[in-house]
Amino acid sequence: MAVARLYDKTKGGVTIRTMLHDAAQQLSTFQKATPKEASEAIQKSRKRVAAIESILSAIRKRRNEWLAHLDPETVANPAAL
Repeated sequence: MAVARLYDKTKGGVTIRTMLHDAAQQLSTFQKATPKEASEAIQKSRKRVAAIESILSAIRKRRNEWLAHLDPETVANPAAL
């Protein structure tokens, strides 16, 4: 459930994507990296997130169907639970 929340697409949620966006807006505040180094690290992280999209999709599907009981078909079949 925690992993699904970190990559959630719900508006207003604090996610990996929103943290990367916020970091990109504050490049000059990094103490251990130059703005260029921080920007490169953010871009690298965005690519990693994109690369695991199929895994995230599977996690989101299972979360919505089973863990959070959001899928009507799952809830309608108590034997499956």
